[in-house]
Amino acid sequence: MGTGQYTFVEWIEGDHLTLALNPEWWGYDAEICGGTPLADADAGFKTITFKPVTESATRVAMLQAGDAQVIWPTPTESVSVLEMDPNVTSYVDDGIVVRFLMLNTQKEPFTDKRVRQAIDYAINKDAYIAVVKNGLATKADSVIGPAVQYYKPNEIREYNIEKAKELLAEAGYPDGFTTTAMYANTTANQKQAEFLKQQLEQVGINLELKGMESAILNERIQGVDVPGSEAEVDTYIIGWSPSTGDADWGIRPLLAKESVPPMSYNICYFENDELEGYIRAGLESADDDVRREAYAKAQDLIWEETPLVMLCVDSNTWATSANVQNVKIYPDGAINFRNAKMTE
Repeated sequence: MGTGQYTFVEWIEGDHLTLALNPEWWGYDAEICGGTPLADADAGFKTITFKPVTESATRVAMLQAGDAQVIWPTPTESVSVLEMDPNVTSYVDDGIVVRFLMLNTQKEPFTDKRVRQAIDYAINKDAYIAVVKNGLATKADSVIGPAVQYYKPNEIREYNIEKAKELLAEAGYPDGFTTTAMYANTTANQKQAEFLKQQLEQVGINLELKGMESAILNERIQGVDVPGSEAEVDTYIIGWSPSTGDADWGIRPLLAKESVPPMSYNICYFENDELEGYIRAGLESADDDVRREAYAKAQDLIWEETPLVMLCVDSNTWATSANVQNVKIYPDGAINFRNAKMTE
């Protein structure tokens, strides 16, 4: 709002958000930080306009036509196409976004751990990565990704239809059940929702899909203040990026008691005193060994309890026009335009 390289100009909800270059930015001040004065600097873009484009093919077409200069994320099905386009520069690197199917543990049948684990067994993660992610992901073996501090892998529940059916029968659902999945109605989310629906049908779970516009979805998912048993959400398809790069921010916002809506993102409405203790221990200590042990135990507990099904760790994909330089999308989705410029 005034201290960054770019400052706010306007936001038209659902259409665009515009920023303008800030000539008073401290980064141009040689006395403050050794920067180059704006008059002498290769300052980059005068304005930057962000446009939400939920349709993947449209986003790619805008880049190829020159109507957009940067897109993120690149639809996985378009990465190989854009790599062959001489007018585009395509980027792929490691990411820290983990994809989840979150389960409301305060509502039947997800109050039963066996049902939650059955869903995990019923989803073929290899097929999910091949079909939904076009190979641009790795199977998740923790609630956080390998690049996050204090990550600890767990033994993956490999695809096993018979095991899933066995667990459902033990929990009292031999014929399965019907539930709903809520998600933002982007092309990518619709694709993964349809895949998950097809997978769960094999064990008798009828997943009714409820895709909706993001603002409406957020209001119905996060903008509520009711017990989990009364919340609309049954299951929720989402990804999470711990932007601090630390295990705390990959666990606490998603699964701590303090984080249930409307406070944060515990859409699972998960409550577990043992997990609370590990989260506190990790927060209260600066000792590396203490924190590592606390978060290792937390990850083991989450894997066992399965309040959310951990699907994959996304690759980080973005693309720019070939004449755009020095735009960097970090693994958490932050965008660095500091030295960005457009060449002839």
